[in-house]
Amino acid sequence: MNENTTNQPNALTESYPAQRVSDDLRLRVKHLAAQHDDKADQRAQSRRKRRRVLSYGAAALVIGCGIALQPRIATATALSRMSAAMEGIQTAHILSWQTRSVTDSTRTESETWFSGDSVRLKSEGGIQIFRDGKNYFYSPERNRVVVKSAEGAFGHNRSGFSVAAMKRDIARWGWSDRIETLGMVNENGRSYKQLALYRDEPAGKIRVLFLVDPKTDLPQRCEVNLLKDGRWEVFGGTELRYNETLDPKLFVVNFPGAQIVNYDQERKRWHQEMENTVAEVKVGERTVKIRDVRVNEQGAIFVLYTCGKTYEDALHQTPGSTDWWPGIQRDWKVELTDSEGTKYVHEEIKFMSSMDKARKRESFGVQPILKDGEIVQGDWFIPLTAEPKTPTSVTLHVRAHLKDLHGKELHEAYWGKSVRAIKTQLTPHSASTQLFGAKDDRVRESEWIAKGTLTLQPQQQPGFLPDYWPHVVDAMRGDDDKELRGTFEALRSASLAKHRATLPLALRSLELQQTLTPEPRTSFWLEKATVLGLLKRPEEAKQALQAAIARQEIEVKRYPEFNKDDGFFWQSLSTVWYAIGDEKKAIEMREKAMKLEQRNFPARVQWYREHPEDLKPKLD
Repeated sequence: MNENTTNQPNALTESYPAQRVSDDLRLRVKHLAAQHDDKADQRAQSRRKRRRVLSYGAAALVIGCGIALQPRIATATALSRMSAAMEGIQTAHILSWQTRSVTDSTRTESETWFSGDSVRLKSEGGIQIFRDGKNYFYSPERNRVVVKSAEGAFGHNRSGFSVAAMKRDIARWGWSDRIETLGMVNENGRSYKQLALYRDEPAGKIRVLFLVDPKTDLPQRCEVNLLKDGRWEVFGGTELRYNETLDPKLFVVNFPGAQIVNYDQERKRWHQEMENTVAEVKVGERTVKIRDVRVNEQGAIFVLYTCGKTYEDALHQTPGSTDWWPGIQRDWKVELTDSEGTKYVHEEIKFMSSMDKARKRESFGVQPILKDGEIVQGDWFIPLTAEPKTPTSVTLHVRAHLKDLHGKELHEAYWGKSVRAIKTQLTPHSASTQLFGAKDDRVRESEWIAKGTLTLQPQQQPGFLPDYWPHVVDAMRGDDDKELRGTFEALRSASLAKHRATLPLALRSLELQQTLTPEPRTSFWLEKATVLGLLKRPEEAKQALQAAIARQEIEVKRYPEFNKDDGFFWQSLSTVWYAIGDEKKAIEMREKAMKLEQRNFPARVQWYREHPEDLKPKLD
């Protein structure tokens, strides 16, 4: 492929019983907190991917941290000298490595070259080149280059290897801990100044250690360490070389035969497509307008629509919320039936929507805001049939509040008027807002009396994800559909596991999910153990149960304040043992759970004391 090639691209493609006690709102918050933790973990994985593009190991991160903290620490002079030295660099060559995660020691490597405003990165995922205001991302696996306009290789600041660029990264990542000098150290006959940056992460205390040449004030090497069992373990490192003569061909965009996808053009095209209305229906005060409906090869149906919600509605967030925003609070519900009689489980499409502190419309992620001010919403429907037939038509059933609620009124309908915010430290590095109220006075779905129906013919699509996905839903995930496929199977298995007749299908779905998930979480293993137990396969169920316990131990180490002494986990173990048929073990786990929850959830404990059957698996 040559930069000027004109190929026409395809577009980038209550598990617990209902609470009958007064701590319902508290339990709801805990589930929300758990979901937030899952999303935080997913975002952390995404950030790990981005760090291979942003810092290529840890060099930019380490140096940037020191400079960003310069006004607050005792080593300001040394860091100022290092900053000045970096500003004079003409070229840089960085070799980095890091483990995939704290629990996965597999080593990955990357190499980065900087020359003026141009940058080239080579990693296991492919090659990125930044030049002339554009990023080129080449994937050897797909033989494709995605072209995106940008201020710099890392999305901002045209000179990626600069103090300003690193400061912005660090400010966004929230590094605000201390840095200190550790004196001089000798390595291979040379003396270096040693500096260390410390901060707390969910996995534990992190130290970024780097060596600085005292003659040039330039950092030469850095390590990223995790404090484990009283010792610093290395899980990443970087070596830096400066002002070498670099081959100009490194920064030439030339990938023969590769397909070019112009991200900017594709995003503009899809946002224009969303202006078109396929069908519409009046539901109370609002008009629901369908923008796109399609079915994929697995029978999943994706629907995009607008229903009267605007950008301004997103500004009325929950107290203490961050710039990350998962979506508009809903006062409507969408269900789907089809011409084949297939049963579906519903999931809201999670748009990647982040707003900066200036609350600018253009910073609202990729979720389209149309010309009339409405924000595109979305839902997808997962079939609960082993081999679903492609429907010739689908019918959407919309139920909503009679009024089209906005702003504060929408916020109060979702959270309740009496809600008060209490900030609680869940992890050493982040605060989560828990919402408690004297009473739960939300507007209930039973009060949504406005109704409407629409019959549509879905468009068939190849592959799993709609081709608009990276331009309308989630640019960070791109067209890598493994995570969504895992969600697809997880939703299927959770629904299929509720019925005795579909337990084998639930197990099949769980096994597919396992192949799509590098590190299945505790909840996955608990669900698999329960299904195996109900299928009268006790030995396999016990193996899955042990995997759940092992995974929980990892989670306790990573997030001790959140997972240690978690009564919900022990309740789940009780359910698994009931499924296996060992009531003695089930009661033992139940008693442990009740003991752990007595302090924070006494009403819940009282309920399970009076209704112990509720912890047994329920099957239709």
